[in-house]
Amino acid sequence: MPSWNVDLEVFGPTTIKRVFNFKQRKELDYHDRLYSNIEINNNGRHGVKITAAAFSNELIYAKKGALYFVGQAIDTLSFSINLPVYISYTENRINTPKTEEVRRIIEDEEWIQVFKDARLYNLTEPTFLRALGWYRKGLCSDDPFDKFLAFWNSIETITNKYNPNKVSCVDRGSKCHMWE
Repeated sequence: MPSWNVDLEVFGPTTIKRVFNFKQRKELDYHDRLYSNIEINNNGRHGVKITAAAFSNELIYAKKGALYFVGQAIDTLSFSINLPVYISYTENRINTPKTEEVRRIIEDEEWIQVFKDARLYNLTEPTFLRALGWYRKGLCSDDPFDKFLAFWNSIETITNKYNPNKVSCVDRGSKCHMWE
């Protein structure tokens, strides 16, 4: 299968000390182990640029696959550092990325760990990973209503899945799961 390098811009109050590369296992249900080369570069005062290897017969699927794979790691990173982090295919966004005056230095080991954690959550706790995606969207939103709904969806996703007394909440809605 053809290999592609996909550049993804990660905007937010983050930076790195130096450019670095690593390999990350990424397959979920594939008989052969599939690794992706990841390169993380500094993107000035806007964040970082991640180049990820993707395998696909078509360009559009390579871009979507890389965005999905790296996006899950960014969801995990945003939760672990509790900062809004945006991800995009290119620098050309509708709004110019905000120049960050203060940026959190993300160490090499932290990047490697968030990619590993995202894969682990995807294999063992996909509901929790989906909730992390909503949480990141809540951190990133400027609209108070959108922010509230994203955080609500994050809480609702977790409580509906992990409520130990699900039987007591049959036909009583999300608030019952949250209360339990």
